[in-house]
Amino acid sequence: MQKTILITGASRGIGKATAIKFLENGWRVFGTFFKSKNNLQDLCKKYPNDFVAVGPYDFSNLKDTNKFVVAMSKHNFDAMFLNAGIFSENDDFINFDYADFESVMNCNFYSPMMTAIKLQNQINVDGSIILMSSNDSYSGSFASISYGASKGAIANVMKSLSVNFGKKRIRVNSIAPGAIDTDMNTPEQVNESPKWTPLARVAQAYEVANVVYFLAGAESSFVNGTNITIDGGYGNVSILLQKEMESSRIYGGYKDLINRYNKMSHGEAIYSIDVADSGYAWQDTKNEKAYLDACIAAQERGVEVYRYIILPDEKLKEFLKNKLYAKYQKKFAHCFVISSENLRKRLPDVYDIIGKGCDVYVDKEKNLHSFIDFYTDDNCVGVLTDSEKITGHLYEKILKLKNAVDKKQIDFI
Repeated sequence: MQKTILITGASRGIGKATAIKFLENGWRVFGTFFKSKNNLQDLCKKYPNDFVAVGPYDFSNLKDTNKFVVAMSKHNFDAMFLNAGIFSENDDFINFDYADFESVMNCNFYSPMMTAIKLQNQINVDGSIILMSSNDSYSGSFASISYGASKGAIANVMKSLSVNFGKKRIRVNSIAPGAIDTDMNTPEQVNESPKWTPLARVAQAYEVANVVYFLAGAESSFVNGTNITIDGGYGNVSILLQKEMESSRIYGGYKDLINRYNKMSHGEAIYSIDVADSGYAWQDTKNEKAYLDACIAAQERGVEVYRYIILPDEKLKEFLKNKLYAKYQKKFAHCFVISSENLRKRLPDVYDIIGKGCDVYVDKEKNLHSFIDFYTDDNCVGVLTDSEKITGHLYEKILKLKNAVDKKQIDFI
């Protein structure tokens, strides 16, 4: 039997992406609009029997919300995604505008709460309600205080609904997106949030729709009363801790690294671990070749250069055809290709610390230096400058690997 979902705010952004997700998977969708009915014409034409445009309804006006509830009480739903929301920047602590604050609270909090409560009998057994919160609810606001407050209230009322509707076999959850690529984005979200987000990007609306689809279906049948954050890890970042880390790390790019290696001479050493399955190591780029040339030149000046290339068994043959590897591997006095499975089996403590690649180099005074290369682009090379504890730990593990290779205790090419 075909399932049906009610989606508020379906004409734009996350709401429309979610409508498309459910329509593509055979659901019937009731989708609301206010001023953007034209945005739904494509869905009406493509899914004439499955998509129902509902509106116009202005959820910042509670009279409209009541009219909407009456209209929807004629239908039954397997799921509701109460997504419609607005944002205001006029309710900061200097220029507070109560009318704007009230409109945002009406749309983002009172309307979805009223809809969920008044339409509870229209939700089928084993149905699901998904409310729209935000990761803004986790922090204090410098402006737009109504937005954060409304989203925090939603996350809380979701818990109340979940404990009361559970006995009716209706699950209630909420989602808290971070920076999503929609027309509600601010320039700061688009341009600044990737700098602090571990995944280094904003999300696309369909990625939120995927979570809504999961919460609406049987795959999440025991998920109730939960607020799921969708922010790429942004909420886990302490900017203070990141700044403290960066105080001991220079992001100098390949230029900085090459300059350091060009200054090395007889009696010094370089130990490199390349994780070649990362998709970036040994790529045929100008910077990568310049880096390898600097290593070869250092070797010719009497620097001991060791390279350990780590990759899965199924990629060994493919990597051996790598043009850059074919060109440079014979120039290195010590260059070894090692199976990651074999390394994990023989030296698990070394495997656990290699990450996506690292170098440790030893100067004439036997001081240790290292860099961690994240390989996300040609300029993302971090050099640890005063973290001897970390560098020493890396060095200890690399020497353990070197010793195992020298004694042929580990397989290599």
